[in-house]
Amino acid sequence: MSPKIIHGICVYCSDPRPENANLWKHIKNYLIPENQRFTPVGSLGAPVALARPGDFPVKFASIMEDVDFALEEFSESRFIVVGHDCGIYKRLAPRKFSLQDKIADVAAAAEFLRNRFPGMPVSAFFKREGHGFDQIS
Repeated sequence: MSPKIIHGICVYCSDPRPENANLWKHIKNYLIPENQRFTPVGSLGAPVALARPGDFPVKFASIMEDVDFALEEFSESRFIVVGHDCGIYKRLAPRKFSLQDKIADVAAAAEFLRNRFPGMPVSAFFKREGHGFDQIS
């Protein structure tokens, strides 16, 4: 595949629960222009792992390995990070996380990517109930 065909990387949670089913399809329909192609880097809790690498070191390393490979192989030029009310927070019990905390983690994941890959634009979105997304950075 020619590097010019791929426009970016989308890091998102691959949550299969019914309320999040087809999240990648919704991301493509609502956030990625029709004439652009993105490499999906989907993993359960992916944005949370980028925001909290100390809590999820193995997941963090796996996501970054995928991101680094995609950048080397396809020469993407920007990132999209998409989070939602993720179930992975249950693994951090007894700590409690509000919706605002979860939105802040998506923003933190985007900030991590901005710092790790200076000059690459990064957009962050939080999936609302239904099919909508709120841009958070």
